[in-house]
Amino acid sequence: MFTNQLVRCDRHPDEEARLTCGECGKRICTICMTLTGEGPRCQECMAQLNGGTAPAPALQGVVLPAGEEVARQDSAREAYYATEKVVYCARHPEVETGLRCGRCDTPICPRCMVHADVGIRCPDCAANPQRTFGRKVEQEAAAARGQAAPRDTGFRNYWYNNRAYQKILPQHYLLAALAGLGTALVLGVVWGFLMEGTFRRAGTIFIPEGRLLVGGRGGITPWANLISTSIQSSVHLLPEIAVGLLVAGAIARVTQGRVGPGLQLIAGLSVFFGIFVSTLTVAARIYQNATGAFPAVDTLISNSWTAITQQLGGGGIGVLVFWAIGIVLAVLRLKR
Repeated sequence: MFTNQLVRCDRHPDEEARLTCGECGKRICTICMTLTGEGPRCQECMAQLNGGTAPAPALQGVVLPAGEEVARQDSAREAYYATEKVVYCARHPEVETGLRCGRCDTPICPRCMVHADVGIRCPDCAANPQRTFGRKVEQEAAAARGQAAPRDTGFRNYWYNNRAYQKILPQHYLLAALAGLGTALVLGVVWGFLMEGTFRRAGTIFIPEGRLLVGGRGGITPWANLISTSIQSSVHLLPEIAVGLLVAGAIARVTQGRVGPGLQLIAGLSVFFGIFVSTLTVAARIYQNATGAFPAVDTLISNSWTAITQQLGGGGIGVLVFWAIGIVLAVLRLKR
């Protein structure tokens, strides 16, 4: 039965008596313990076994004799542990430990460790096991079940690598939003500078309501129409793929590989935010090239949104397809 009471070793008061002698039932620490084929034994029981007063069991490893050699070994162990950094259990701060979770490397003690098929785990990792990935592993598992191995589509390693189906906490959504929007902001600005934004025309007129009218051979052109023209005449597909994959990758990184519908929604909205930032950037460039000044924020946002609604309203079906590709890639990357 587990208890929170701390028991100290009689021979080493600074050490916790975590083990029980299998012969006499005495509580001992790891320094006093000698591991035999039948489990841990205290030094007194080992002295009796080595002295011939009791039949010696089959031993594993080297069993030290009692007497001066044991004292010397105790001193050596104490000197060794005195130079080591003291590590305490993450869940029991009063318990010194040398154990760590084999998955997340969190310090754990015997009271909270969980034995798994691949080593010891902390309670969190034991409650949220991680899948084993790899084409060969999946083939062997399918053969053991008498089934055909799943078909490799070429994207398998990207979509399904390192998926940890863990519980998503509120802080993970916050981190995902910060990472997704931040990545989209940077990529959107870069994307906006890659678009065509050098519309220089004669007879530029600025209307206070926010419409920039540019006079040229084709007549008077509203500012929003120039933004739409810039979007449609620029290179697509590669920018959308880059934004979709990088935004989803950033979210997956800050959430430690977590996936789920909430993170998918954040990823999709972040990609759309990147598209809007790119539109704002190219709109500001067009205005600056035409007037030599930076536009007011409210007119910049309104005209950029008008340009996007023109695409959504059917003015740029091809562009919408590319935008959808970027959003879909980000959403599929975080699909459970």
